[in-house]
Amino acid sequence: MKILGLVFSARNDGNSFRMLDYCMKKFKGNSYEIETINIHDLNINPCGNCNIECCKGLVCPIQDDIPRLLTKCFEADLLLFSLPTYCGHLPSTYFMLSERSQALISKEFDYEKEYLRKLNFIFIGNITSGADMSTHEALYTFAGLNFSPESVLFSSRDYDMKPINGDLIENGLVQQKLNAYVGRLLKKASDIIEVKNQAL
Repeated sequence: MKILGLVFSARNDGNSFRMLDYCMKKFKGNSYEIETINIHDLNINPCGNCNIECCKGLVCPIQDDIPRLLTKCFEADLLLFSLPTYCGHLPSTYFMLSERSQALISKEFDYEKEYLRKLNFIFIGNITSGADMSTHEALYTFAGLNFSPESVLFSSRDYDMKPINGDLIENGLVQQKLNAYVGRLLKKASDIIEVKNQAL
């Protein structure tokens, strides 16, 4: 059972990284194979300056780390994205990955099964700064589908804390909420394993 976590914040000591790291350690403690990647450590570019080769069955002319990252996403059984919010929106790196992954729809992959069904989210941002709207930006991808990702939103203001300090995970109430979230993900992982075993 492989679980891949992606951090969409440039800070490796911020809330996004520390929240994800907390979850991944729980998975590791349950004997799952885990890997964490900070997307800012990769060379990732948005769609553009092309002739939509991907929709024609041709190789994408953009040479970066997206193909390697998407391969890791396919190989994982569960994906966990940790996303900060900026000015009421998700980070641009999330949109780059989402944009580039759309090319998979024209491939032989089952986009829903091999990618969307695996996705789960941790959102971090204050409601007064539009974090709830940012959450809807990501979840709207699943509109009309018969499934939805596990997701959780943390707002520093709810705990009288400052997001810049990156210490949300040290709050006991935050840990309780995150533990419940991890519990739902572990149940999801267990269901995936059961389906795999039935297919053997």
